Amino acid sequence: MSHAWIGLGSNLGNREQYLKNAASELSMLGGVRFASVYETDPIFPRGVRREAGRFLNTVCALETGRNVLDLFTALRRIEVRNQRVTKERFAPRSLDIDLLDFDRLCLVLGESEDASMAAAAPYAQLRLKLPHPRLHLRKFVLIPWCELDPLWMHPLLKRSITQLLESVADQSSVNLHCVAADLFL
Repeated sequence: MSHAWIGLGSNLGNREQYLKNAASELSMLGGVRFASVYETDPIFPRGVRREAGRFLNTVCALETGRNVLDLFTALRRIEVRNQRVTKERFAPRSLDIDLLDFDRLCLVLGESEDASMAAAAPYAQLRLKLPHPRLHLRKFVLIPWCELDPLWMHPLLKRSITQLLESVADQSSVNLHCVAADLFL
């Protein structure tokens, strides 16, 4: 069995229902535990401004028999089944699912600029970096993750999730929306 950490968020439509839908589908992929759900403002890079609703965010731990690429593909399918449409980066979304970590694997898969390489690689269209390259910068990921495993160690930074939270520069507001048991059965 492999252990995955997954971040979930929604800031469009019935946010709670999208998270419930995702939780139900994730439970079919293996044993899953959820942290509390937090409400947060969207975070945009400097110079990017959009009208967007507040996010509901959580993190879950998943024990699964799937390999990393099968799981990543399954997560994309869950997003699509929940009306996720990728129009542009930083657009509002019904459901956003990020694979944050998979067995502390360090991996970079992405689109190749060389067309011959893209044709030769079966996963050339996937864009996946593990651990997630921004997980240590986001309070809305670190706070719920600390609920589930405060001692988890970042495989590249060699710091625990608690240490990452203590040193994060992110000053955004992260407010408890509900405990996991109130939203996920």
